[in-house]
Amino acid sequence: MRMTWQELFEEIKNGRLGGVYLFHGPEEYIKKSAMDKIRETILPAGLEILNESIMDAPTARQLIESAETLPVMSEKRLVVVKDTPLLTGAKAKDEQDENEKIEQWLMKGAPDTCVLIFFVRGDADKRKKLYKTLEKYAKAVSFQYLTDPEISKWIHARLKPKKKTMRPDAVNTLIFYVGRDLTRLQGEVDKLSAYVGDAASIEEADVKAAVTPNAESNVFLMIDSLVAGRAKQAYEILNAMIDAGESPVALLAMFIRQLRLMTHVRLMRDENLSLAEIEKRAKLAHFVAQKVYGQTNRLNAKRLEEGYRAGVQMDYDVKSGKIRERAALDRMMLMLSEISR
Repeated sequence: MRMTWQELFEEIKNGRLGGVYLFHGPEEYIKKSAMDKIRETILPAGLEILNESIMDAPTARQLIESAETLPVMSEKRLVVVKDTPLLTGAKAKDEQDENEKIEQWLMKGAPDTCVLIFFVRGDADKRKKLYKTLEKYAKAVSFQYLTDPEISKWIHARLKPKKKTMRPDAVNTLIFYVGRDLTRLQGEVDKLSAYVGDAASIEEADVKAAVTPNAESNVFLMIDSLVAGRAKQAYEILNAMIDAGESPVALLAMFIRQLRLMTHVRLMRDENLSLAEIEKRAKLAHFVAQKVYGQTNRLNAKRLEEGYRAGVQMDYDVKSGKIRERAALDRMMLMLSEISR
């Protein structure tokens, strides 16, 4: 059975926690918060070590024996299976046999005295047999990134004890610079709070001054500069990223991916779709959709598509040794400058 993390927290709050769970998905901060809340809820203080088992790649037999062990002076015990190869891309030993043993045990029903959690960093491999088994016999909780409005609410809740607020444009820029990972956002929000000192509000200018954009945001800003005819500024951004240790191959891939997105947006604009319709069809955050929409104002869909296809070929040529990585990046930047004229 699939479950959202919001439903999980409601289950914990209402005292209905029990059975077998799969925790997976990209949002690690909330995933860890859920684990901490479960520990706090079911493990008696001072008896945690007697009632919790954290297991790395256990056999089916070890897992079942641990789950069926009775708790000590507690109603339930907690068993956590971390990053088992049965749920990740790694190769598991005796995978078919192990899956069958776990499935047969789950079919009979896990004991009421145990909360068993299969914990996966990132997404579980949905092709794996155990994933399909857990969807059928357990509660599969997918921890997805928050939406922009949810992140804004989370940021304001974090700033409230500090008696500070963050303006909407500052929130949008922070998400654009950092992404939706709450672990990094937490650090940046705390840093911004200290940066503004006694000021009651965090402004967009504060974010631009104090927060270092991630690589994808920098590629976005670099393309902004190229489209606007500011090639010198674009090369300054590129050189700074390479000096900071960013892989030219990874930067080339981001550049090509951005060109692909711009091509799609321009084609949708040519169909007379509104910004809201493009945002929905392309599954883009509003702030990102606005920026890509702006980037394609004066660009031609056919030339963008030709540039994207040339970029894909260039990526192949780099990987096959026909062209050096930096030379490919320079050619991509020159090509986009020409498309933008």
